[in-house]
Amino acid sequence: GICSVKFANFGYPSHLRVNMASKLIILFFYYFHSKTVLALDPTKLLGNISVDPSDIKAASLDFGNISHIESLAVLYPNSALDIVHLVKKAYRSPKGFNVSARGNGHSTNGQSQVANGVVIDMSGTKAKLLRSEPAQGPMGPYVDVWGGDLWINVLNWTLRYGLAPKSWTNYLDLTVGGTLSNAGIGGQSYVHGPQTSNVYELDVVTGKGELITCSKGQNSKLFYGVLGGLGQFGIITRARIALETAPESAFLIEATYYDFSVFTKDQEYLASLHDKPASERFDGVLGYVYINQGVVSYVLEVIKYFSKSTEDTARKEIDILLVKLDFIPSTITRSNFSYVAFLDRLRQLEADERKNGTWNVPHPWIDLFVPKSGIAEFEKGIFRGILGNSTNGYLAVYPLNRNNMGYSLDLVSVIMHEMILTANPDLHTQALPFCIFVSQLLTVVGYGIREDEVVDPRDKVINHKYWEKSRKYMVAKLKSESEEGLEDSETEADPIVVGQATVSWPAATTVPVVSTRTIPHNIASLYSYMES
Repeated sequence: GICSVKFANFGYPSHLRVNMASKLIILFFYYFHSKTVLALDPTKLLGNISVDPSDIKAASLDFGNISHIESLAVLYPNSALDIVHLVKKAYRSPKGFNVSARGNGHSTNGQSQVANGVVIDMSGTKAKLLRSEPAQGPMGPYVDVWGGDLWINVLNWTLRYGLAPKSWTNYLDLTVGGTLSNAGIGGQSYVHGPQTSNVYELDVVTGKGELITCSKGQNSKLFYGVLGGLGQFGIITRARIALETAPESAFLIEATYYDFSVFTKDQEYLASLHDKPASERFDGVLGYVYINQGVVSYVLEVIKYFSKSTEDTARKEIDILLVKLDFIPSTITRSNFSYVAFLDRLRQLEADERKNGTWNVPHPWIDLFVPKSGIAEFEKGIFRGILGNSTNGYLAVYPLNRNNMGYSLDLVSVIMHEMILTANPDLHTQALPFCIFVSQLLTVVGYGIREDEVVDPRDKVINHKYWEKSRKYMVAKLKSESEEGLEDSETEADPIVVGQATVSWPAATTVPVVSTRTIPHNIASLYSYMES
């Protein structure tokens, strides 16, 4: 695109950030099939808009460090009304232009980047101004926070009142709106569900520029569309988060397995206790797959909260639960943390990686939901197959319960695998082509992409019509599997034949070609496909 800036009656250079409270008219001219004009009236805005190259550059970066798409400008809103004004302009423009919300830049494949448009930077100091004191509601205590507020800040704020959110991701420097637009999954999700299941109400700016309040009982279609909607149904500007009494401390127990079937059996057993009293279950269950020189091991992590007065009782409850597990006894380790130190335990890892330069290397990460019926073949084909021969690293594994997800997954039981594969900066390793890689993952668990599935022309997301069609198709298939009892079977489902395509891997990888299936060319389409 081509960007030029006109300042009414002022001669400021275009690289300066413009205060939207000043009386300027900013015109962005760019070409997208034809010239489109965006006129922003600064008298209606409280925030700032910038065409400074450094701001545009910053908005084109994310944690994945794979995609780097520069926008025409960056909006720093001071309120939801700033976002309303911008989105209305986009909606009413003759040709329209792209708008994308950016949280703290932790996307892995450029999902918050946008060409020929404007990135809205949701983070910033205004979060402090919009953060309210916790209150008591019909469902329990809650707190209202800005969509761009970081979870670590929400934690520190609510702890002042002896409260905390129920469900957490492992990394806390993520925005509220960012995780709610995906899922927000962590060790506590098997009990409370993901973060999307622990929000009572949202304020959302829709694609028409309307600011709408939604909840389970009010504008529910929008509410459930936005939660986990990848930002395609609206921009979250306020979230009402469910709270509970904050624990004081946490025990963290780790144990190792070499047999995957035993590892998953124990995870599934612990996940089955999700509706038991807190004294009869762990407060968090997660795990990791470690791959080192082709050797694959599995580590179970369990969490138990306690206070000074309940520490001895918590230890006894832990011992009772551990007796029923079949890990290697000599590998067990126990440690305890303050509640905040436990939740924010990755901060030191981040500091170390920033220091040695590995934080900014490419991170071709991806999250997958794998049905229980396909987990054995998944482990055989992926952990010990493709990955075991080509990489070192670890993968997070979370057991989840369908009835805790807050919306229908149409799966009997799922295990989430978070692929954490980081390029080696010393070897300049090329990132795996994940659109092809994920196609292989789907093939392993018995699913394929069909030729008639058409992605959105903007190559950003699957359009809604496609999503509905794909969802109906997958629901029918999963229902059929469930009726046949495949959720408890080790029989591999028959893959769907979808045509032929040549798959070529970069020379830097040693991953074998095992799939000849037609696949979308954008990772976002695969995310949407698996969601549906």
